[in-house]
Amino acid sequence: MIILYVIDLSKYEPGCTGHPLMRLNRKLREAKKYDSIKIIFNLEDLPFDAAEILLKRNGFEIKTKEVKDKTCILFCTKKV
Repeated sequence: MIILYVIDLSKYEPGCTGHPLMRLNRKLREAKKYDSIKIIFNLEDLPFDAAEILLKRNGFEIKTKEVKDKTCILFCTKKV
């Protein structure tokens, strides 16, 4: 089993389903079988608070948060 699942939302995709919020929601459902995830996103496209809410709803908690310029990187683990 792969321990770290990477979700890269830094590139905006066209259409409604390409929005980072929609993609994160979809990817988090897929990530439930992993112990840890890393999420990369642009703070202009996806507010941190929205990402945090989706993570909590899907059973993950944020361990570390790195912000450089407008890019945010979150390292998360499953809640125990």
